Amino acid sequence: MEREDKKIESSWKDVREGGNLEEEYVPKLHKQKKKPRKITITICIVAFAVLVGGLGFIELYKPYAITVDGKDVAIVASKSQGAKVVKEIMRDYKPEESEVKKVVLDKELEVEKQMPWDEYDLGDAISTDRAVRIIEKKNQKKDPLFTATIVGETKTEEDYIPEIDYKKDEEMYAGEARVEIEGQPGRQIVTRRITTLNGKVEKTIVVNNNILEEGKAAIVYKGLLGLPEGEDWKTYEGDPVFAGADDLITIGKKYIGTPYKYGGYDINKAVDCVQYVRSIYRLYGINLPDGHKGLRRSGYGVSYSNMQKGDVICYTGHVAIYLGGGKIIHSSSSGGVHISNTYHGQKIVTVRRIID
Repeated sequence: MEREDKKIESSWKDVREGGNLEEEYVPKLHKQKKKPRKITITICIVAFAVLVGGLGFIELYKPYAITVDGKDVAIVASKSQGAKVVKEIMRDYKPEESEVKKVVLDKELEVEKQMPWDEYDLGDAISTDRAVRIIEKKNQKKDPLFTATIVGETKTEEDYIPEIDYKKDEEMYAGEARVEIEGQPGRQIVTRRITTLNGKVEKTIVVNNNILEEGKAAIVYKGLLGLPEGEDWKTYEGDPVFAGADDLITIGKKYIGTPYKYGGYDINKAVDCVQYVRSIYRLYGINLPDGHKGLRRSGYGVSYSNMQKGDVICYTGHVAIYLGGGKIIHSSSSGGVHISNTYHGQKIVTVRRIID
């Protein structure tokens, strides 16, 4: 304070001594006015900080948008919730119990922060579960929001049946099978590659089989008699189809030795004369009427002198199939299914031609 008083006193002394006050004193006053400038700058800085802080405060309370190609499809409270929504959708869309190998989206799916000038606020945010439901429901429409193609792989341990070893049997009917050796299953780990589009399985392929236990192939004999032209003898399961009387005779001879039984219907166990004839023609693909009267009206009649292979000879109380050369094949009480001469000790009533 004493120093300042000396300065003022010196200034006034200069005036008294004829000095120029404006030249000497005014600069000193200007130096003293720099303090308000510092205050102004400080105020500006504080105002700017308040503005920025205010914007930051507003931004802090803005939600996040889940967007598809930049278009908002759902609003959530935080970035982590948005990421959870996307993760759950991808989990729902991936093949079940698979290890994801590839994910391809046809559009950009992102989680973006809402800016202070954007229309949505935290009050517009919805739960993650609801956001998942909304997006997945929209993706079920004809024009989905986006398409997620996900490729996953599964590994399962399971039984496998070795490929059957088929063999031919020229005396068995087409469509019939006889198991010679039973197969045994093995164990393997199967790797499958599954492709889904928005959760719907589009393609499944087996990419690897790792054998754990070897299985044993079954041996199966398949019949050739009456195999239709163009059919695979291994896979055919229909009825035999025969081309002529020779095939019919071949069928008939298969059952030589089958016991006779009056009223018997099972050609493999026991059969009478009528059912034998009907069974052989049924295997040939032709259904004949039951009983002696019905057989006597089947096909059309021919004379005894014009008989040919396959004709049905109707006796007074018996029926047989003509083999040619004066021989017949039939089932009788004297020997079951066997071959004998045309003359059977009974009168021939009619000869019926069923096939030409």
